Amino acid sequence: MATWVTKLALESFSNREIGAFSNVIRVSAFVVLGLGAVIIPFSDIPEAHALSCYTTITTDTVLTSDLSNCSGGNGAVIVGADSITLNCQGHKITGNPPNPFLYGTGVNLVSRKDVTVKNCVFQNLFYGILFSQGSQNQIVNDTAIDNQFGFRADSSSSHNTLAFDTASGSQTGFWLQASLGDNLYSNIAHDNIQGFEVEGSNSSLKFNLAYNNTQGPNFNPSGAGFYIGGYGNTVMNNTAYGQWSGFQLFNSNYAMLISDTSYSNKYGFFSSHSAHNTLSSSSFDRNVAGGLYLGDVSNNNSITGNEIKSNGGDGIRAYLADFNTISSNFIIANPIGIHFVTMGISNLIYNNYFRNTVNAVDTQTSTNHWNTTKILGTNIVGGPFLGGNFWSDYFGVDLDRDGLGDTLLPANSSGNILSGGDFLPLAIISPTVGGTIVPLSRPNTLGPSLALSIVSLLIGGTVVYLRGRRRGRK
Repeated sequence: MATWVTKLALESFSNREIGAFSNVIRVSAFVVLGLGAVIIPFSDIPEAHALSCYTTITTDTVLTSDLSNCSGGNGAVIVGADSITLNCQGHKITGNPPNPFLYGTGVNLVSRKDVTVKNCVFQNLFYGILFSQGSQNQIVNDTAIDNQFGFRADSSSSHNTLAFDTASGSQTGFWLQASLGDNLYSNIAHDNIQGFEVEGSNSSLKFNLAYNNTQGPNFNPSGAGFYIGGYGNTVMNNTAYGQWSGFQLFNSNYAMLISDTSYSNKYGFFSSHSAHNTLSSSSFDRNVAGGLYLGDVSNNNSITGNEIKSNGGDGIRAYLADFNTISSNFIIANPIGIHFVTMGISNLIYNNYFRNTVNAVDTQTSTNHWNTTKILGTNIVGGPFLGGNFWSDYFGVDLDRDGLGDTLLPANSSGNILSGGDFLPLAIISPTVGGTIVPLSRPNTLGPSLALSIVSLLIGGTVVYLRGRRRGRK
């Protein structure tokens, strides 16, 4: 026969008495939380605790007060069982500075599975949360302030989720080292030295925000919003501003960076010793020193479909970077669009839109390729063939009206490409007047949206622009 406990009777017990009482009737008892409420098993109600430092919990636990000065030890709260929840209800778990090695750990999740830690504030600790050798844990709506490391995963931790968390004032806000398949979404890292650092494999970072993560004024020395290493990580729909580099790859292989936004950093994107990564559909603008920097041994990467504009330095700068494919990007309003600082080997640059003060610089005896073979397909300015790039400073004529220039070849960025150049430069198809092809001017104000609109107008045959003057049909 079931035992029933009314709300009034429940409220007359202290927390300790409720815990003891629940041990007696946890199987058969139910709690009625007011008239008309859903009846729930007593055993499903989390226990509310006024914990002391270094407590091990083995059941669902709700924190009722702050835990202060929890220095040293294995953790202020040590999780001793799988599949339980710790809800701090906004309470703080703090260490005792100034000695960083005695800060301790806020919550220790070592070798735990399917544990939820939520609504906690960690401050002045070595680790806010440490989880390793565990899996499928959920870290939700937690805040880490002024710790050495806000959230740390290492030693074969896997498939954990960190969502709606915030880290600030740390050496690294979110550090996932040697972990596998973790998911980070809708988190914020700000005013750390490093925002997000992921060095494991097959993890996913989506809709996160990193800003002002740097070690000192003027972005010096370095700090990154998103620092990615490891293998096969996905970085999508994230935003970074105010760092030395918005997104940085180091020893990263087969990562995918998609639809990210990076602005007002020193560099929008920086890579070195990284290969077979994909950077696509992203925006890099108003970065102080440059949009993208491909550093030494950045090889076999794909940079496609991005908007790289209005940066203070080179749109793309390459140093000892080989066998990369750079295609279908809008590279506009930079001092130099793309700059190969040292010899580049077999980089392929095609179907890009260049409109910069200087479009390209490649003064080494490089073996870069500035066009692919002519193939059928809509190019970046709406023409019917893929080939080379659109250059704002190319003034050749498309004689056969295939959308590829036929004179003044190769296009070489006004002589700034020393070896070779673009032998299939893209051209806006010129109109004919009385059977004579009339070349179009290319004013420096022409942008990608205007270029596309002009193509459609010309094909429709309604308006043409000749040498900057407007003429209607006769």
